[in-house]
Amino acid sequence: ADTDELLISDAGTLKRVDYSHLKVSNTPAFSAYQGISQSISNDTNTKMTSISSEDFDTDNNFASDKFTPTTSGKYLFIINCIYASGTDAQYAGVQLRKNGSTVESAYIVAQDYNRAILTSIQEANGSGDYFEVYTKQQSGGSINMQVSEFSGYKLIGA
Repeated sequence: ADTDELLISDAGTLKRVDYSHLKVSNTPAFSAYQGISQSISNDTNTKMTSISSEDFDTDNNFASDKFTPTTSGKYLFIINCIYASGTDAQYAGVQLRKNGSTVESAYIVAQDYNRAILTSIQEANGSGDYFEVYTKQQSGGSINMQVSEFSGYKLIGA
């Protein structure tokens, strides 16, 4: 528990310190996924607005399809998007956006694969930065995003 005390010898003088002063945590952390499929228009950057179900959200920083960390540091983000099978697109992909601007993207040839996976380490200031997932595809028409998962956590010591 955070209030458990440890004894430390400082040049022969015993001192007590609470565990809460020594522990390291990699929170905030979250994992959210798409509750329903979402139609993605052709050749249009589209915000993923159906990432509405959470596996966990340690500090309640994930809401309205975006993550707004309240602790500064470096964060690892993982995005997994699966497009409808049999998608006949030139390409499809996923983007991580910070404060509305793309900071990382991954694209696939959708005729060969229907899954785009993106991992990225990004800095957050803890007082207003936010992260969202966007997608884009070129098929000549709309296609469905079948599954989308978005997760992240603060890196320890970062």
